[in-house]
Amino acid sequence: MARKNAKGGGTIRKKVVTRNGKEYVYWEARLTTGRDPGTGRQIQRSFTGKTQAEVRRKLQEAAVAVDQGTYTAPSRLTVGQWLDIWQRDYLGGVKPSTALNYE
Repeated sequence: MARKNAKGGGTIRKKVVTRNGKEYVYWEARLTTGRDPGTGRQIQRSFTGKTQAEVRRKLQEAAVAVDQGTYTAPSRLTVGQWLDIWQRDYLGGVKPSTALNYE
């Protein structure tokens, strides 16, 4: 009989992908981090690594963060958006001419 994982424990699986005739093996873990309030569907996060132990460590760290309420979902910024934030937050201590050159 198959063993069931604990609720919220996530899953780990071995992935084999063939690209240009060469086989690549890696491990993937998936963890449910919450639910979409609009649709009620699960929001899942995926972690990959070269070894099962590496993926298990990443999965456990994320699961602890979800349980403690400290998990923040990764955000997708464009380079332009990041540069605007960088300019606003990190250029405060430089000379005006340096800031102008950076712009």
